[in-house]
Amino acid sequence: KPQRDIPYIMDFKAMHHYPHIGVFGGSGSGKSFGLRVLLEEIMVQNIPTIVLDPHYEMDFGELAEYMEGDNHDFKDRYKCLQVGTHVGVKFEDLSSGDLKNLLDAASNLTDSMNNVVDILFKRRDSYQSFFNRMQMLTEAQEEGSPERIQNKINEAASNDEAKAWKERKELYLNYDKTCPYNSVKGIIWRLQRLSNEGVFSKDIREIEDGLQNGKLIVIQGSTRILQVFSTYLLNNLYHKRREYKDALYKKTSAEYFPPFIIVTDEAHNFAPKGYESPSKSIIKEISQEGRKYGVFLILATQRPTLLDETITAQLNTKFIFRTVRASDIQTIKEETDLTMEESRRLPYLRTGDVFVSSASMGRTIFARVRAAITTSPHTENPFDELKAKADEEDEKFLKVIIDKLPINESDLLNIIVDIEREIGTTYTITNLEERLKLMVEKKHIKKEETIFGYRYRAN
Repeated sequence: KPQRDIPYIMDFKAMHHYPHIGVFGGSGSGKSFGLRVLLEEIMVQNIPTIVLDPHYEMDFGELAEYMEGDNHDFKDRYKCLQVGTHVGVKFEDLSSGDLKNLLDAASNLTDSMNNVVDILFKRRDSYQSFFNRMQMLTEAQEEGSPERIQNKINEAASNDEAKAWKERKELYLNYDKTCPYNSVKGIIWRLQRLSNEGVFSKDIREIEDGLQNGKLIVIQGSTRILQVFSTYLLNNLYHKRREYKDALYKKTSAEYFPPFIIVTDEAHNFAPKGYESPSKSIIKEISQEGRKYGVFLILATQRPTLLDETITAQLNTKFIFRTVRASDIQTIKEETDLTMEESRRLPYLRTGDVFVSSASMGRTIFARVRAAITTSPHTENPFDELKAKADEEDEKFLKVIIDKLPINESDLLNIIVDIEREIGTTYTITNLEERLKLMVEKKHIKKEETIFGYRYRAN
């Protein structure tokens, strides 16, 4: 139905002077719903946007039930891409710094491991060439001395084997002292882990093309994979935009790259307070310098207390949904001008109610998020899901047994054989009896006593 309240107008252009948005709220508060509404408005404006989606919920292909007949259609305005399936990192484009960030995101690097990458990684290496170089070095180190490696060369069964051991010997002589065996093995393990997860199987061309065309690009994956991938992606895209703007200032030529917005849910996992992470360093840089280059952040989190304080301080507009935890309420009070009375209301806000604290307006206002045009893939009530699944299983089972009724107690073994032959499902007598009893309880069939025992029959 039409909304009658006075609308809150979100002026995206004001982000140039008051950059970055925070969306705070606990589970079930309407935070993700509010973020969806914000992203719908961004798509209407054709603003290039990257969304990091660890929950696989920012899909805009399905209209909400209450919007049936509405002519909104976002299918050409967004694209969902999964890390390792549609997008990834082109290994040949990595610098040693990029590679160290990726490896560190997979598992923290020691100083010695950082040194191994600096020494062994060569510009324009492929994944295989870098991996083989480290593998051959560790195989040589396992021999333990140049003399033992020379014995391998002398004992080689073919010229190719001899040549391979000569390469290992050269690597050993050049790098054994500067690249400790355990550190090289640590890099190999991290590299294989990323490769097995598909990180190196694709590139980011589809993301770049989408941004150039003003689309909203949703990047999906587990939180850890997105932490790894976003480290490379955000560095790459931000510096493309920065290089373009710097070239304009210097009056030199550069390929155009548009301003864009970066959006992420669970932002405290990407920019945590209290310790460093590769994704945090680029997000912090953008929070402090991005405005000058036209790169902006929208960071959503259930736990604002766990978000890096420097980054939180740069969020000039904050949408505050229901928040229960005292430490989070305290953080919000420190970062906004919420009154004492408004702070007391935070744990009791209805789903969808929100305080908007905006530097551009100079005050905090109360609002209610409009109905979203689209719906999340995860809106089905889990208890409805359980019932629907149970009904589906009952229907399948009933189809199998209906033409076998009545079933006498003495027939159960034969029925088990028939079911296995027909649909490939194996039951024990106990399993089958339990299933039949359940059908009786749900009044799909009847159970009755006979002089030969019990039997099951149709209603």
